[in-house]
Amino acid sequence: MDIKTLYFGGNEANCYLVLTDSAALVIDPAAPFAEAQSFLGENSDKERLILLTHFHFDHILGAKELRDKYGAKIVIGAMDEVGLYNDRFSLSSLVGLSQEPFYADIKVSEGDIIDLGKEKLEVLYTPGHTAGSVCYRLGENLFTGDTLFEYSVGRTDFPTGDSAALTKSLKRLAEIEENLILYPGHGDSTTLLKEKLHNPYMQDLSDYI
Repeated sequence: MDIKTLYFGGNEANCYLVLTDSAALVIDPAAPFAEAQSFLGENSDKERLILLTHFHFDHILGAKELRDKYGAKIVIGAMDEVGLYNDRFSLSSLVGLSQEPFYADIKVSEGDIIDLGKEKLEVLYTPGHTAGSVCYRLGENLFTGDTLFEYSVGRTDFPTGDSAALTKSLKRLAEIEENLILYPGHGDSTTLLKEKLHNPYMQDLSDYI
């Protein structure tokens, strides 16, 4: 499996290009990056998906153009599709960016499995940053979007954010026994064990079920 990171904007939103034996995945494209276009074009023989962890502009604005050009299917958590066609939810209007409305091809929920041949992509529903935030697990890799960062978490003061829901989602991630490699929506990659031990937002979750 090969994972490449692309960066967008001053806040350096992460977009990931993931290549497996049978799939080419673009995760959270803030823009129709030239590298992402080449990646999808060169892998037309594979299953091609655009995976969105949540609906904010710095994770979605390249998705429609990439789909229109290459036929890759757009995947998002069922409760977050609204942000694909409503720029108030996506925050595009807040920062003065133009957003052409679009819709997802596949809406996913907790426990959904996407068959990628030898690999299985698992959906973890992790609300809090947004109501429909999801993480995607592929083998020992977990793409966490803005749910969990190195030493931090996503903010909850934007539309549909919920701090109590986020804490419950963090508890759910903390209960995963394997030491997964985490690929967040911003910042450096990290590991689940490192965050359990050192992330202040994961230190006291005992009151949440």
